[in-house]
Amino acid sequence: TSATGIDVTGEVSASQDYPNFRPTLDFNFAAERKLDPRITYSRTGSASFVNEFGKIVLVGDNAPRFDHDPVTRESKGLLIEESRTNIAPYSTDISQYTAVNATKIANDAVAPDGTTTAARMIHGGSGTSYFDHINNSINAAGAGSYTYSVWLKAPDDQPDGYYGCQIAVLHSTGGNVEPTVSLNSTWTRYTVTKTFGASDPGKLRVHIVMFRSAPGNSYGGKIIPSYVWAWGAQIEQGAFATSYIPTAGATRGMENVTITDSDFTDFYNPLESTAVCEFDTSYWKAYNNNKYERIFSFGNHNTETDTFEVFKQNTSNSETRYRVRTANSNVLGAANYSYGTNTTPKVAFALKLNDAAVTIDGGTPGGTSDTGIPMPTVTKLSLGNSGLENNGGVHTLTGYIRRFMYYPVKLPDSQVVTLTS
Repeated sequence: TSATGIDVTGEVSASQDYPNFRPTLDFNFAAERKLDPRITYSRTGSASFVNEFGKIVLVGDNAPRFDHDPVTRESKGLLIEESRTNIAPYSTDISQYTAVNATKIANDAVAPDGTTTAARMIHGGSGTSYFDHINNSINAAGAGSYTYSVWLKAPDDQPDGYYGCQIAVLHSTGGNVEPTVSLNSTWTRYTVTKTFGASDPGKLRVHIVMFRSAPGNSYGGKIIPSYVWAWGAQIEQGAFATSYIPTAGATRGMENVTITDSDFTDFYNPLESTAVCEFDTSYWKAYNNNKYERIFSFGNHNTETDTFEVFKQNTSNSETRYRVRTANSNVLGAANYSYGTNTTPKVAFALKLNDAAVTIDGGTPGGTSDTGIPMPTVTKLSLGNSGLENNGGVHTLTGYIRRFMYYPVKLPDSQVVTLTS
C-alpha cells in the first residue's frame, strides 16, 4: 500500500463465487470409477470397456463401464451407449474367415483382452490378398450405414506408421469404401463405414483384412507387410463404431442410469434446483449423430409431459439444448447453447419458479429473460437418457458422463458460472 492507495505489480486475481455448502449429489465417475448405491443401472447383453491398463475388459448384463483412453489411459467416465448388435460371424477368432490368396494362424498372439486368441493373417506372397465375409441375409440396396471395426497389430521390425493395409465395407461386387490404415506395433482399433444407397446391388460384404499389393510394395503411402495380427471383428448397423461386443451375433442393450423413488425424493427439492454436469462430446465431434441425445433429464417414468433437461442439438456437433416442460408443453426453450470445440464441457441448469439460468463452461447464462416458468413435477433423474426408457435409443447418449452434481437450491448466476468455468 501507499499513501494514495494500493500499488500492484503483476497479476491480480478476482475471487470466484462458489457455494458455501455441498451438493446433495456429487457423482465423480471419472475420478471414482464406481456407482453410488442410489443409482439404478441396467443394460442387457455382453459389453466391454478399456481399463486403466489399456486392456479390453468383457462384462455381462448390468455391469457399469468406466472407460479409459486406450493410449493415454485417462479415465473418461461412465460409458453410456445406444443398443447395437455385432453381426460378424467370427469375432475373436478371425482366422475362420475365408482367405483369398492368403493363409492364417489361429491363437497366434495375445489379444487386446489378454487372451491368446489373436490370429496371424498372412499375405499369399504376390498380388492382392484378403480375408472375406459376405452376409447373405442383408441386401445392400438401401441398407443404410454399416460400420466394420477390428484391432490390428503390425510386425515390430519397423517404426509405427511404416506398414499399412486395407479394410473395406462394400457390396457383393464392389463399391468399396476402403481406407489404407496406418499400422502400429501395438494394438490399435480401426473402423470403416459405408452408407448403402438404393443402387447398391447384392449383399453386405466386408474385407476383414486386405493387402492390395505384394509384401514390401508401397500402396496408399504405406508399405505392405507380409502379415498382421487381427482380433475383435465387429460389424454393426450405424454410422460409427461403438464399444466392442464380444460375442458374435450378440446384442448389447442400451443403458438406463436412474435414481427413483425414495432415493430421488431424499435429494430432490421440488421448489428449486441446480444440476451441474461434465460430459464428453468426442463421439459428437467425430460423428455428429442426428439425435437429441440426453445428457441428463429430470422427468417421470416413460413420459415427457414434465421435465427439465439438457441434450444434444440434433443437427449440430457444437451445441446443446435445454428446456423446461410442464403439462406436455415447453415453458422454457428448447433453446441452444454452444460449447464450441471443447470435448469435455461442463453445463449447469439452475431453476426455480419463474427463474432459470443455463451456462456452459462459464459462459453468459441463458434462459434468464424467461419469467413465466412453472416448476415441472418430476419423480426421476436419468443420466444419459430421457424419462422414456423404451425410446429405442433415440434419446440415449453415446458418450460419457464424467461428473454430475445436484444442489437443492437455485444457485445464483455467478455461482453456476464459477462451477462450470
